[in-house]
Amino acid sequence: MTVEKAIPAAHFEWLEGAQEFFSNAHPLFSRLDMKPVQIGDGDVCVTATLNGLFEYHANSQRAHGGALTILLDTVFGFAIFAQLRNFQSIATINLRTDYISPASTGLKVKCSAQCYARRDNIAYVRGEIREAENDLLVATATGAFMVGSRGPDFKTLQPGAGS
Repeated sequence: MTVEKAIPAAHFEWLEGAQEFFSNAHPLFSRLDMKPVQIGDGDVCVTATLNGLFEYHANSQRAHGGALTILLDTVFGFAIFAQLRNFQSIATINLRTDYISPASTGLKVKCSAQCYARRDNIAYVRGEIREAENDLLVATATGAFMVGSRGPDFKTLQPGAGS
């Protein structure tokens, strides 16, 4: 994992959990070949490859918009984890995606997200997907997430959890 922003040493244990979170052990992340390239305080950037599995129609060579939304939703959650500096259960309340230009399958993209506000147990996130090679804007999105929901316990991904 490459980290472009300076991160205090106290975050390193959390980063090990993040690395496990994006490991090839997770079927979706392995299919998208997701890799974190930047992690900051509520800001993250992940690269992914939209392979043929996410094709809109057979032989169209265009990625389905749902694949882009899945990628955004996942990276938005990761931005919340980065701000919290640990894994907590979260749930998507709403997510609005605007598709700016079509994405080709086989294309490597950058998905960046920023958790820009929190009020009580609600986190607000915005982000975008760009083609990695030419920085072309593919999609933008905003979302709201409940922190501390009854969702999966991501704390089990932290090093030493369950031992």
